[in-house]
Amino acid sequence: MKVKAFKRFGMFAESISLLPGNKVEVRGNGPVTIQPANDGQLTVTGVGQGRTEQGEERVIVRGNGPIAVKTPQNVTLALNLRGPVKVAALPEVHLHAQKVTGPLIIDVIGHLTFDRITGPVNITEVRGDIRGRRIKGPITLKHGLGDLRIEDAVGPLTVEAIEGDVDLTLRGDAFITLSGKLNQHIRIRSQDNVYLTLPANARVQGHVRADDGVQVELDQQFATDTEVALTPREGEEPVLILDIEAEGEVYVGPNPPATAPRPEYTKMVGKGWLARIFESLGASTPRPSPPPRRQPQPTSSPPPKQDLSVEQEMILRMVAEGKITAEEADRLMEALS
Repeated sequence: MKVKAFKRFGMFAESISLLPGNKVEVRGNGPVTIQPANDGQLTVTGVGQGRTEQGEERVIVRGNGPIAVKTPQNVTLALNLRGPVKVAALPEVHLHAQKVTGPLIIDVIGHLTFDRITGPVNITEVRGDIRGRRIKGPITLKHGLGDLRIEDAVGPLTVEAIEGDVDLTLRGDAFITLSGKLNQHIRIRSQDNVYLTLPANARVQGHVRADDGVQVELDQQFATDTEVALTPREGEEPVLILDIEAEGEVYVGPNPPATAPRPEYTKMVGKGWLARIFESLGASTPRPSPPPRRQPQPTSSPPPKQDLSVEQEMILRMVAEGKITAEEADRLMEALS
């Protein structure tokens, strides 16, 4: 395996040609952004320390510090990272989160598999299936085109739209919205509450049980009990097949009760300020830093240290130019220490 090493701390950039089907592994500490490459090259840009290891079938990217990765679409992407991590605009990529400490932001991906994610997790769109185990939220999925199968999740979990089957085992409240237009199997085992929103005229069959009570509000059936068997209208095929058991309460219908505890999501950090940092680096090849100009520093900016490195000078200069805040500068300084 060919190893390309970079200096211990500094600005670095590397471009690597990949073959279709290659695997790209990203390891280390963030913040990390991963976006599509326009030229078919894998490009790594960052501030801090990093290196790449290139083999015949995979490339390993290691880094500590802000890192920006641009990757072709026809790869498998594996992550073993301490975030924040943002992955965006990769609809043909299979993303495997081997171990990620979030916040994790995914904005359009092909398939998603994972073994361990510690959230918060915010997913905008997954074109294929979502499969995995050991995910700790809060978790939100705005649109899933495939199946959703998660084992050992800790919520709250909110799914705004899912078109495939759902198979969940979780602790924490689940808020799931279905279209009612497709044949779907919904299996949920929860230690807390489940709120399943679907059209009132949805045809449903199956079994729902909850220790704190089941409430069903559908055209075909209204029921309140600890256990409810749902039967579709005579002569019509069911659209949804439910198999739900919960230790809390379960609601099935178009209007979840107003008393249902809505999740409060942790603020996703590392999104805007990280983009500004990489914007200051320029294109894929870092621009040399000009000599620092003498100018008054804002009173809220971190005080200069003795024997400042190039990276520290760059951070202070970005504070002075208003590109990042003093709080953001403190985070970067800590990452470089």
